[in-house]
This record gives sequence, C-alpha cells and structure tokens, in this order.
Amino acid sequence: MNNVNSTNQIKMYLFFIFWIAILITSILFITDNILEKINQITLENNLQKEIVDNQINENNTENRETPITNEVISKTIQVITSGCKNENSDKAFNRLGSGVVISNDGYVVSNAHIFEGCKSTIYIANSIDSITDTSIIYTAEIKNKDQDLDLALLKINKSENLKQTNLDFPFFALKNNDNLILGESIYILGYPTLRSDRDTNNLKIHITRGTVSGFEYINHFPNGWIVTDGDISYGNSGGAVIDQKGNLVGIPVYGVSEGTAWIGYILSINVIIDWLNNENFSFFDNEKVENLSLVINNR
Repeated sequence: MNNVNSTNQIKMYLFFIFWIAILITSILFITDNILEKINQITLENNLQKEIVDNQINENNTENRETPITNEVISKTIQVITSGCKNENSDKAFNRLGSGVVISNDGYVVSNAHIFEGCKSTIYIANSIDSITDTSIIYTAEIKNKDQDLDLALLKINKSENLKQTNLDFPFFALKNNDNLILGESIYILGYPTLRSDRDTNNLKIHITRGTVSGFEYINHFPNGWIVTDGDISYGNSGGAVIDQKGNLVGIPVYGVSEGTAWIGYILSINVIIDWLNNENFSFFDNEKVENLSLVINNR
C-alpha cells in the first residue's frame, strides 16, 4: 500500500514538474517574442529619429545663412577720435566708436557723442572679414553734427602718413524702412572695446543678434527709435543695424539696464535720411556722391 502511495506521489510530482516546465517554456517564449518586438520597435524609432534629426540638421544648415557678409562688414568702420578730455581731467585719451559708410567716396554716419571733447585727429579703421583686426588706414573730418539726434556726418580723407587704398568704398544704400515688425530679428554690427586687447585700438567686428522689442517716437517719426534686447556695448555706437535682407535699418546709439533687464535704442534709418535731407548739403561734391544724392532724392 505504501509503495502504491509513493508511486502515485512521484507521478503527481512529475506531472507537476512537467506542467511547470511547460509554463516556464511558454513564459520564456512569450518574453523572447516581447523582447524581440520591443527591439524591433526601438530600432524603428531610432531609425525614424535619425531621419528626423537629419532633416533638422539639413534645415539648420539651410537656415544658417545670414545677411552678414564680408561686404557688410567692410561697410561698417571703426572710428577713433584722439585728443579727448573729460571735464574732470586734463589727460588726453582716445575715444572709440563705429560708423557706417553711406557713399562710395567715403561719407560716414556715426554718433555725435563719440566726438565730444575731442580736438585732435579722427582716424578711420576697417576690417575685411570677421577674423581680421581693424587697421587704421584713413583720417576723417566732421562735416555736420546734431547733438539732439546724436548724429554726425564724417568725410573720409586720404592721409600722407598712413597706408592708402583708393577712395572707392562699398557702402550702405539709404532707403526708408517702414517694414520692421515686432519680434523681427535684427543684427547689430560694430567694434565694442570689450573685445580690445587693451594695448592697441585694433578690434575685430562684433555682431549681436537682437529682436525688435518695440518702437518709440522721435520728432515726427512714430518708429524713430527702434527698441531691442540686442546688446549695445561701448564702442558699438554709430555702427550698423541690418535686417534679414542686409538692409541698413538704423544705427545703435545707447543701451540702458535695470537689474538683469537690458534695453537698447537704435536710431531708425528714416530719421537719419530725414536729417541728411534737411541739412545743408553744400559741402557735398555732387559728382562724387551721385549715388547718395540719387537715393536721397528718389526715396
């Protein structure tokens, strides 16, 4: 009897083990299928992600085109004024700023505050690209100033003591711009002294991308001041502000900060053209500035 019971128990154990083995095998089979399916889905997702990433990279490559060209850089010059003095000191120093060339024979628009208290020579330095330091090649003289608008008109001259090239400059065409809108990207070009080596006045072009944050009135122009979050550092004053198409839309004048907030002010090209058009242009040589005269008269 005992032998029969023992045999039955062994059979039951074997039967139980058999079904446990089948269950484990089924679980392993199902698990293997699930893992295989997960791997397949992961592979497909990775492939899809790679395709999307490639498309994004292609789009980014296409969108990397900017209006900043070597020609635009060459139209933006560095202004160095010597013999400057503050009210509290008799020690002379140089003041640095920027300017934009507006005619092929070297008329330049800049900010009037760059020349405050400066009695000596005005030097003009330029660069040919984004990696070359500026070098002084020309001198210039002030033809007109407006302290209220903070505008100055310069004329580049040849100098006997400096290395010369011909006086045929690439220049920004002067065209009224009423198409700027809030949120549009703009580019600020100039020569801020923060990038100086502190020993010389040689600088590389500095470009800041900003957003049109707002507009403010000046004179009769509702959009005379262009407000931006783009940085305007010392030395940037008088430089170029261009839109996405490379058109000159204004010149940076100054910036103000409060806490961590920053606001930059750009004088609109419309105000600059209006000022040039309303001033006495008797000092212009009509033959040499024909391009400038045509643009102003036919705007």
